[in-house]
Amino acid sequence: MFDIDNLKSILKSWEIEALILKEDYTNLLFNKDVLIPFQKLDQSIFMGRIVGISLTGQLKILSNKGLPLDFDVKEVKMIF
Repeated sequence: MFDIDNLKSILKSWEIEALILKEDYTNLLFNKDVLIPFQKLDQSIFMGRIVGISLTGQLKILSNKGLPLDFDVKEVKMIF
């Protein structure tokens, strides 16, 4: 027989652990919070800062104009 309160407690614990893991991962992103140039697929270049990862795994970049942008894998690249 299931104990609903125990199940709720376990789910809450997993939720907390997932948030901690996401925060730890985000803090390890290369050049996070550093203003650097990026190039989009259309070859346009913009300045921005990596600010995190979306719930769907997209890279979240804040442009130097304050515009939040989300990119899938290989949709944007850093220019060194």
